[in-house]
Amino acid sequence: MVTIDGEICIGCEACVTQCPFGVMATTPDGVAKCELCNGDPQCVKYCATGAIEYADPEAVGLRKRVNAPMQS
Repeated sequence: MVTIDGEICIGCEACVTQCPFGVMATTPDGVAKCELCNGDPQCVKYCATGAIEYADPEAVGLRKRVNAPMQS
């Protein structure tokens, strides 16, 4: 898990601009990131279409391989 040390962070926002997932943000207190709501991400609960999933990455990878179309 990635954490931010508020005593070391200088607020340069380099992490915000470089985050490929867009979960870093600037706040009045410095920089913040998604903390997955302590294991109960609210975005998953409230996504009306079910487009967001919170799952073990290995289980998701396995499911994708199992459901992948056969290549000839």
